[in-house]
This record gives sequence, C-alpha cells and structure tokens, in this order.
Amino acid sequence: ILNVSAGRGGMKQMDKDCAKFQRKADALFHRSPYPTILLNNYLEIVETNTAFLGLTGLSREHVLSMTLKDFNLVSASGQGFEEAKRSKRHVQGEATFSFPTGIKMVIRHTIPLLDERGEIENILTIYRDVTEERKHLEEINTREARSVKIMKYMEHEVDELTTFYGRAAGGDLTVRYDLTQPDDDTKAVHDPLSKLQDAVRGI
Repeated sequence: ILNVSAGRGGMKQMDKDCAKFQRKADALFHRSPYPTILLNNYLEIVETNTAFLGLTGLSREHVLSMTLKDFNLVSASGQGFEEAKRSKRHVQGEATFSFPTGIKMVIRHTIPLLDERGEIENILTIYRDVTEERKHLEEINTREARSVKIMKYMEHEVDELTTFYGRAAGGDLTVRYDLTQPDDDTKAVHDPLSKLQDAVRGI
C-alpha cells in the first residue's frame, strides 16, 4: 500500500511539473516579441503568437486555417523548410512577403522539433522583421551613391575646365568647353560651374 501511495504521489508531482513546464513554454511562445508560428509536417499552421498577427495583419482564426504555401511570398534566399526537414537542424534564411500590413522583409529561423525517436514532430518558425532596417540601409546606400556620383562629375568638369583654361592662359583664346549636361543629382554642381565658366569667358 505504501509503495502504491508513493507511486501515486510521484505521478502527481510529475503531472504538476509537466503542467508547470507547459505553462512556461506557452508563455514563452505567446509572449515572445518575435513573430512565431508552429507547423506540422504538412506545413499547416497549428499555433501562432500575437507578434505574428501584428506582423501580418491577419486574424488568429485566419492564420490557423492556413498552410505555409498560402502566404504571398515575394522572394526568398538562404535556407528554409526543405533544408530544415532534410537536415533536422536549425536553418536560417531571408524572405519578403506581401501581407495586409504591406511588404515585409524578414529573417527567418526554421527549427525542427524532434520526438523521442529523432523524427520531426513540428517545425517552429521565428521571424525577425527587418523591413525598416533594410529601408534605412537602402536610403543610406542611395545617398552614398549619389554623393560619389556628384563628386566624380565635379572632378571631371573641373579637370576639363583646368585643361582648357590652361590653353587660354597660354594665348589660345578660341578654346571652348561645354559642360556635361547634368541630371537631377548633378545639377546642383553644374549651375555654379556654369556661372564660373561664364565669368571666365567674359574676362
């Protein structure tokens, strides 16, 4: 009788421990600031968190009725679900989706969850929204490219003017140089150079 009671007590404690662990796991999943979904082997979504709903603009009911293939994928790179299933390990890639909230660029972590036999039971996918980060980086690269373009334009025109006016200083007053036609980026440099050129021609 004592052994049976001890066994039942141990089982109750084990049940309590399992329930406690389950509550912690649920809290980690649902309260995570990173958009997360849980998939089965057929790539059907079986669970999602609030952050994912915020990323996509979709309702929980809608998301749980979807498969991964239902999302409007614009582009993808790196490793994804096929590589994760084949290797049974965490893989990483990038993807761009069109959601009701707009075009979203994400870094995607795909993590196979294995059962006691080492077979894939579920697939956990965690996203990191890098949309604003990438837009900011693109703006920086655009401004940098524009600066380089303007600098090269100015260097070229000044070099050409220096050559022609060197010849004029040597006595050849027939020399002329027409500045390269500017575009929207180089117009701000072209205009003062043109005024300088007119002033020298006047002299």
